Amino acid sequence: MGPYAISKMSIMKNLAVSNGVNAYISIEDMAVYNAAAAAANPNKIDLVYLYRAAPTTFTHALVSPAADGAYLPGVTLPSGVNRSTKLRKVFNLQDRNLANLQYGIYVDDVDLASVDMTDMPNYALGLRAEAGVWVETADKKYRAYIFINSINAAGTAVISMLRYTL
Repeated sequence: MGPYAISKMSIMKNLAVSNGVNAYISIEDMAVYNAAAAAANPNKIDLVYLYRAAPTTFTHALVSPAADGAYLPGVTLPSGVNRSTKLRKVFNLQDRNLANLQYGIYVDDVDLASVDMTDMPNYALGLRAEAGVWVETADKKYRAYIFINSINAAGTAVISMLRYTL
């Protein structure tokens, strides 16, 4: 028996994000901030949640603060929020812990440590419910898997995340 590897993942479920309000996501803190809190903690903000009805390819998105302005239309970032986070959009990866489904697979430490983030963009557009995004922070300190639990056309969503310290 043993030795056994102990998981280094952390989990946070059911975080509410909303376009222009609670739109700033910190992987380190596993939290969602409004603009005032993001301005107070600019070095912790990894992603911005956006919703744009047009063009229809945009819809719900997670975008790095350092992404090209075309991916942050109409967004004025709080002072100092400028990290370039890598993202990799995936569909049909419904982690059992995050999705609360009867069946599913489990994303574990090995998956988070081995996912290839080389040459990934710093934005993920057109997200849907039950889609996900692999994330690698700019300082390469963390990787995460963010699962989109639910979305709506009012520009809000519920997300859950697994975080792994590299």
